[in-house]
Amino acid sequence: MDYYILTFNGTNDAIKGESILDSKIECRIIALPEQILAGCGFVIKFNKLDKALIKKELLNKVDIGDFYKVEVKNNKKSYIKI
Repeated sequence: MDYYILTFNGTNDAIKGESILDSKIECRIIALPEQILAGCGFVIKFNKLDKALIKKELLNKVDIGDFYKVEVKNNKKSYIKI
């Protein structure tokens, strides 16, 4: 099943971002995949992407990085920056 991740520039931003979004969208913190470079070792994983809602909720509250779609095929993951 495909999913989405959001990178952050700092660990505190990832933790705070997850606490802000937790009541609005299903999400959780996971380790940064080794195929992606980011300023923080954690990302937030989403099963459904609502980029507008996520950006609105995090605007001026945390320093976000990039959104990625993670495509899973035959147990192999591809990371597509969106």
